[in-house]
Amino acid sequence: MPRSIRQYLDGRRMLAPTLVVLFICSLLPLSWLAWAGWVGGLTRTLIAPIMNSAAAFAHAVRPPVGHEPSTELVDKLKADAATALFMLTQEQQENERLRRMIADLQRGVELAPDPSLKLVGATVIGRDADLSRLVLHVRAGAAQGVVTGSVAVVDGAQLLGRVQSVGPRVSSVRLITDTGAGRLRGLVMVDEAPASGGSGGNGSGGVECDLEPASGGVLRGRLAAPELRAGETQPEVKVGQLVRLNDATWPRNALMLELGTVEKVEQNPDQPIRKIITVRPRFDLSRASEVFLRIAGDSEADGVRGGGGP
Repeated sequence: MPRSIRQYLDGRRMLAPTLVVLFICSLLPLSWLAWAGWVGGLTRTLIAPIMNSAAAFAHAVRPPVGHEPSTELVDKLKADAATALFMLTQEQQENERLRRMIADLQRGVELAPDPSLKLVGATVIGRDADLSRLVLHVRAGAAQGVVTGSVAVVDGAQLLGRVQSVGPRVSSVRLITDTGAGRLRGLVMVDEAPASGGSGGNGSGGVECDLEPASGGVLRGRLAAPELRAGETQPEVKVGQLVRLNDATWPRNALMLELGTVEKVEQNPDQPIRKIITVRPRFDLSRASEVFLRIAGDSEADGVRGGGGP
C-alpha cells in the first residue's frame, strides 16, 4: 500500500479518539485543565520568533493602510486650513470696517440732522490725468441724484471735497487739499477730543482760522483774533486738537465736518498775536478708495443736475 494512503487511514483512525478526549476535557472543571495553559505558553514561546519575523516581513511588503497619510494629502489639508484661516480673518476685518463706517456715518449725520439729506456711496475709479490737480473720479452721477456742489466725505465725517462736475454715472470731486480748491474757514475745537474719539458736538468754545491748501496734503493758515470779553483769556490752540469746517460758502450739510487735526502751531512773524497752524486730515485724501456723497434736499441744492461732467 502506498505511504500516502497509509498516512491518510492512520489520520482517520486517530480522529475519533481525539474527539472523545476533547469532549471529556470540555466537561472537566477549569482547575483540572491548568496544565493545558502551560502547554499553550510553551508553544507560543517556541513559535514567537517565527511570528515576529513574519509580521515584520508583512509590514515591509505592504504597510498598514491609513497608518501614514501621503505627502499629497498632508499638503492639501494644510492648504485648505490656510485658506479657511485667511477667509475667516478677511471676514473679521470686513465686519470691523463696516462697524467703524456705521459709527462714522452716524456721527456725520448728527452734524447735519436734515431728514432730506441723502448719502450715496461711490467707489473711486481714478484720478485726474494732471497729477498737479487733486481730483478724484467716482462711480456716481446724475442717475444717483448727484449734483454739482455735492459734498464728499470719507469715514463718515472727514471732509474730502466738493463735486465739481457731474456726468450720467461718473462725477469728479476736487479735494480740499488741492491747491486750486481755495480758502476754507475752519474752527479749532479747543474743548473737543480729536477725531478718533469726537462725539460730533461743537464743544464749549473754538478759535476760528483761515486755511489754504499747502504742499504735503495739509491745510495751513492763520488763527483769527478772538473777541474776548472783560476777564476772558484767549483759548490755547494745541497740537492734536480737532478742526471743523465753519464756512458759509459751503452747503449747510457740510458745516462742522472734520478738516483734520492741528499738526503744528507756529508764531506769525508779521503778527505775533495771530499764530499760524498746520492742519492734516486723518489720512491722505488722494488715496481714498470709497467716498460718500452728501446730497441735500431740493431746498439746499447748490448745483445743476446732470452737468457736463465726464
